[in-house]
Amino acid sequence: MSINKNVALVDHSPKYKSAYFSLLAVVLFTLVNIVMASLGNDTYFLFSATVPYFIAFSGALYCGLLPDYYYTELGIPQSELLDPSAIVGFAVVALIFVAVYFVVWLLSKNKRGFMIAALVLFIIDTVAMFILYGIALDSLLDILFHGWVIVSLIMGINEAQKVQIALRERAEVQESESVKVQEGESAVLYTDGSSQAQGNPFAENSAILRVADTTVKSRTLLETDVHGHAVCYRRVKRTNELVIDGNVYDEIEMLMETAHALHATVDGHEIVVGYDGVSKSYVKVDGVVVGTKLRLI
Repeated sequence: MSINKNVALVDHSPKYKSAYFSLLAVVLFTLVNIVMASLGNDTYFLFSATVPYFIAFSGALYCGLLPDYYYTELGIPQSELLDPSAIVGFAVVALIFVAVYFVVWLLSKNKRGFMIAALVLFIIDTVAMFILYGIALDSLLDILFHGWVIVSLIMGINEAQKVQIALRERAEVQESESVKVQEGESAVLYTDGSSQAQGNPFAENSAILRVADTTVKSRTLLETDVHGHAVCYRRVKRTNELVIDGNVYDEIEMLMETAHALHATVDGHEIVVGYDGVSKSYVKVDGVVVGTKLRLI
């Protein structure tokens, strides 16, 4: 069983959802700004991409659609102005840019790659903003807005990666359980397709790696009792350990935590602890989740 590549990431990740709607805001406000500029209105809303608005505004300026003081301050004579109908061409070019953002936004709901594409586009837009306008006090809000959108997109992309890893591991677990059922192991198959193994009294106990060191500084990620056995999922420095009855059965070392699972078989029961890559530690017994704990960090 493979991970569903069409899963709606916005339904699994709050940060990705925030990035998704931030990108939508960029599309909508840019569209509004282009329409207003094309009609000769110099009102400008934030939450807009710079390049398409600049194209539409330049068209309005050189087609003579803006208020007279623009031409007085900039010293643009009437003889250099284009026919007002030329604004259509400028508007079409600007709308093509918005259409690209819209398509990327639409496809990013299910695919993180398109959110990455949106990030690249907006970084390019931000660079263009500095080239066109420089750094000035009157552009401070635009700079802050662009920075906020970039940070939002990056956070969403990073969390989406964790979600995809968690979903992939979940699919692997389901596949493993399916194989066990097909091989005839004792299991109850539920209507939702999941299975609960009843334990295998003939299964060998997992080897003990070592006695857990209780003198070192550690952080307990989850702790529970399983069939009379004390199960502790903890982190010691850069190592996550599965400790059962004071003995370490499995471990994984990593600097930055990503989704993972630690396994052990004790008295015929498979005990699995791990991190879902998003927000929770969990413990499973024979394929069934029997406990979870919220992870803030």
